[in-house]
Amino acid sequence: AWPETLLLGAVDELERARLNSKVGIRPNSSLFVHFMSLIDMEPVEVNTMMEQFLDMFVAKHGGRLQRSKVDEIVIKVGIGKEAREHTLRVTASSMTGEYLKTLGLLEEIDANTGAPVKWFDAASGSESA
Repeated sequence: AWPETLLLGAVDELERARLNSKVGIRPNSSLFVHFMSLIDMEPVEVNTMMEQFLDMFVAKHGGRLQRSKVDEIVIKVGIGKEAREHTLRVTASSMTGEYLKTLGLLEEIDANTGAPVKWFDAASGSESA
């Protein structure tokens, strides 16, 4: 489907960048996708779907992700019918020691700056550090 194609295109770009002698085998890489269109569903449902998608993507393309040194994939999506009511950030990250473990967080946004200031576990609602 198109989200998989989009992420594979990003991996293609990483592979091309690594061909540059200035980049070469340097540090690991992150993929970041921010969908601007809204999804009119409950945050928990969207989180479940996105986590399942990322788990499938990592399982299917893990070898290629490892060769490209991808240690983090972040997908952000707006949730709401006519206006953004929530922002969901679903991350597959190796930062905790597990290979690309997925986690969905709802962001609380600062009204003045638009920057996230707090994060809440999308499944439980508990505040995350």
